[in-house]
Amino acid sequence: MTKTSRESHFINRRNILKGMPALAGGAALGAAFIADMNNGAKAAGEEIPIGSMLPLTGGAAADAQGAQYGLQLAIEEINEMGGILGRPLALKVVDTKNMAADDVVAAANRLIDHDGVHAMSCQYNFANNAEYEPIADAGIIYLHVNTTILHRETVAKDPARYFGCFQFCPPEIYYGTNLPNVLATLRDSGAWKPANNKIAIAVGPIPYSVVIADKIKEVAPSFGFEVVFSELVPSPVTEWGPVLDKI
Repeated sequence: MTKTSRESHFINRRNILKGMPALAGGAALGAAFIADMNNGAKAAGEEIPIGSMLPLTGGAAADAQGAQYGLQLAIEEINEMGGILGRPLALKVVDTKNMAADDVVAAANRLIDHDGVHAMSCQYNFANNAEYEPIADAGIIYLHVNTTILHRETVAKDPARYFGCFQFCPPEIYYGTNLPNVLATLRDSGAWKPANNKIAIAVGPIPYSVVIADKIKEVAPSFGFEVVFSELVPSPVTEWGPVLDKI
């Protein structure tokens, strides 16, 4: 194989993005892309397993169940259009419980080693990207909405290794950055009349929550707010009295 042909076949993030249908057409364009690819063929033959790691029995179970229904519906629609190159997709799901790093990594390993998935499409698992390592080793595509700045930092550190990891949502830093702006807009428009411009923050124990809280504290003064209280609160919490007393 010549150098030119090797380069044309090399899989990287840039080539994957070039090969994806434009988002502007939405679902209609995606459906047309699949239908054209299959050229009228019906889904038959060996299934292509698609994995999903979902916290079905943890605190985010309601979100996870909705995500599972959505994934199953999408796969049924794709299969109705002929699947992928005439082969049907099959959803494989593993429970990540409360999204601890060990559970998320175990779920990724099971989907890769036991179910032989070709790709993963997930909602969120707050495990500090621990699952990236087995996924990168397997060289498969991973779509998720972990909503974390750590994703960008991880991929930037070694884009060749993490070429298949995609976070299709903004990172959590924008929640913290934009909240004071939203509050100031409501205050200044008269839609909200606060007793004062003081902010109290009860912070969850996971890095995701800490990043958001830190951004609120950083940005709030520029919008005329003063953060007067910020405390790390363990989870789950059954007694809020002490925290509320301090606020």
